[in-house]
Amino acid sequence: MGQQAEIHQNHCPHGNWYFLPWHRAYLYAFEQICRELSGKPDFALPYWDWFIDRQLPVPFRPVAASSNVLDHPRPGFPENAFLPADIYSQVVLTRVLKAATFEEFGSTRPQGQDSAGPEWQRRRGNATELEFSPHNNVHTILSGDMASFMSPLDPIFWLHHCNLDRVWTLWAGSHPDVALDPLFLNMKFNGQFALPQGAPFSPSVADLVSTEQLGYRYEQPAVIVSISDPGLLERIQVWHELPKDSLKGVEAKFQDLQVKVPNPPNGERQILFAFSDAGGRVDSKTPVTIPLTASKPIISLIGDLGLVESGVQEFLAKPNDVKVYAIIMNISPPNELSTTLRIFVNCAYISQTTGSEDPHYVTTVSFFGVNHHDGDHGLSISVDLTAALGTLRRNGDLAEDQLLVQLQVAPAGDVPPATTEMKFGRVEAAIL
Repeated sequence: MGQQAEIHQNHCPHGNWYFLPWHRAYLYAFEQICRELSGKPDFALPYWDWFIDRQLPVPFRPVAASSNVLDHPRPGFPENAFLPADIYSQVVLTRVLKAATFEEFGSTRPQGQDSAGPEWQRRRGNATELEFSPHNNVHTILSGDMASFMSPLDPIFWLHHCNLDRVWTLWAGSHPDVALDPLFLNMKFNGQFALPQGAPFSPSVADLVSTEQLGYRYEQPAVIVSISDPGLLERIQVWHELPKDSLKGVEAKFQDLQVKVPNPPNGERQILFAFSDAGGRVDSKTPVTIPLTASKPIISLIGDLGLVESGVQEFLAKPNDVKVYAIIMNISPPNELSTTLRIFVNCAYISQTTGSEDPHYVTTVSFFGVNHHDGDHGLSISVDLTAALGTLRRNGDLAEDQLLVQLQVAPAGDVPPATTEMKFGRVEAAIL
């Protein structure tokens, strides 16, 4: 297993759009080796569906005789502990599956990428919720080997990543017509994986976008096909392709980027952008608020966000025609990796005790693999604020002309965090 873990340590991408396809290739190659060694050609790696089962699967727990080969030191997670509900819930899964494009779903392209050359495989983009929240949190909360890039030494690693692989198939099944960029599809993972008897396996991403190409599948539930406004999809694509370091404007104020978007509806404004270069620190005692000001109330810029009333079937709902994102750059990891960072929006009363049940809560950021890559400056994330803003709009709670991006240090579980702080850099927001 040491050699398998070294493959992960030496090659795995995190924080960019190669995260999911690389790990799919890794799982596939390992499964073929398991079939060869076990003599069972139909062996299939299982998955741990932590959105449903927040306890460690029973076969992976310790036994009295300590003879369970699936048991492994997991000092951060007692035998009968639960993963935190604010990260592992159907609400989070629904939000993740609503991502309109792959870069919203599976983390973004590396900053400045202009080719599919191997030098881009481990360059940082912005991690999105599936990676920075449920993926990272399992690694850090279990601790032990799982908190390192040698995490495949822990048998639960394979079930963890199989579930991420399964969630990718759920998203792909509800977005059958999504367009994938050549910079994504043409990346080739040369010389990184081996099949039984040492046979080389060097797939490109294009070889990995469907599990059926690899000869396996997951049981699919009934899928509601996602519908999105075509104009919004175009704006999202333009936004991802913009060289962000070239964007200029007045700090902390929304500007109309006036970018060229194909087929603009009625010639209206396409993308609003705001940023703050102040950066700063956030500690476990005092949340931090980054205000970004618009020329009119935020409620007038975001429309109805395509939200539905209770009891209405989702596939009958009006598609979203606006998305709102925040990008938070270069977040330093905490000293205690089980500590997390919660994101809120426009909460006038935010404090250390404001919890994830609050309507202003957006998501929770967990930390894994930060500062592992050469030249790493911390974790950069892209956060979809749309659903939270929709809730606030419905509650009549968006009268002001400011978008408030708020950061709060929080524990991964129910134990209050020790006093700790995290640094963060540039904060951006876009209304598309």
